Parts: sequence; C-alpha cells; structure tokens
Amino acid sequence: MRTQQFMQPTSALPSGLRWTLIAALTVLSPIALAKEKSGAHKKPQSAPQDKIEVVGRIALPAGPITGLVPTRHFSSDYLYAEYGAGKKATIIDVTKPDQPSVVTNLVYPANGSPDSIIAVAGTSAVAIGEQPSSVAVPRPTSVRIMSFADFENPKVLREFSGVTAIGRDDSRGLIFLADAAGVWILRKLPAEDPAVEAAYSNYVLYNR
Repeated sequence: MRTQQFMQPTSALPSGLRWTLIAALTVLSPIALAKEKSGAHKKPQSAPQDKIEVVGRIALPAGPITGLVPTRHFSSDYLYAEYGAGKKATIIDVTKPDQPSVVTNLVYPANGSPDSIIAVAGTSAVAIGEQPSSVAVPRPTSVRIMSFADFENPKVLREFSGVTAIGRDDSRGLIFLADAAGVWILRKLPAEDPAVEAAYSNYVLYNR
C-alpha cells in the first residue's frame, strides 16, 4: 500500500516530464559517481608547516665578525656587526631584511683594551672587555636549518659553515648568522593555524 502511495505522484506526472527527469538522472548519475571515485583517491591536504628561511644576505669583506647585536632607532632597525679585535663595527640597516645595507663603519674610542658590545639602544651601547660565548661563537662552527614536520624523519634543509657569530631579533622573528664573507638574515615563518583562518573567513563573510 505504501509503495502504491509513493509511486502515485510520479505516475501522475505528465509523460514528457517523466522522461525528462529520467534522462537527467541518466546523465547526472555517472558524473556524480565519477566525482565520488576521484575524490576517494585524492590525498588529504597536509597541514601548513612552520618554516625558517633565508631572506637576506650582505657581504662584509672587512674580516671575521665576532658579534651581532640588533637594535632599533626611531622607526628603523639596525644590526651592529663587530669585528675580531673589538675595536670596530659595521652598522647595517635591516629595516627591510631582504634588502640589508651598510650605514657606516665605527671605530671604538681608544681606551687601552678591546671592547665587545653586548647590548645596544639605538645610538647607545654597552661594551665589556671580554665577550661571553652566549653573544658570539668562540670559533667557526656550522649552523643548520632543520625540519621536524615529520617527527620520524627529521631533515636538514640548509647548512651554514664557518659561522663566527649569531644574533637574534625575537621581536621580528629574525636570526643573524655571520661568516667570513658577511651576514645571513633568516626569518621565522610560523604556519597559519587552519582553525584561526576558518574563523577569520567566517567573520569576513558573515560578520560573526
């Protein structure tokens, strides 16, 4: 009885409309099936990954760098690159990390002993007689960018040899590496959280 009641509305359709519906289903069903099959074989998209990338490089031929100290003056960012004897430094404009440029070379005041800068506030600096290992690398070493995106198979993405000094600007996510030829500028690039992105998209579309 239920079957007859279910079929009754369909049989009541005009003959031409019934054949139109049947023809449409005949065409659409294989398309839907093909989409379903192709979707079943697609690999799920991998989640965004955090990165550390090289964004800038500047050549400094004056000699081995033993210290790198970042600072900010007004609306610009600078990097003090200090040389071995603790008597001079090069100031580099790193406001645009991908376009670093030399501002000037400084010679420290003569005081009878070499000094090493450990902190800078714009045009003012703190210097000590002996530079601790936490500020400069005591001898050339290697620095590697590694990826732990796959915990079971960590990878070395890039290696820098002969590194003589390391500096960091955590406020901008920058890392500075000095070798015999100059300074590398690296930037930390945290991945976008998919949940935050979805929430933002929902807010933009629906204002909620």
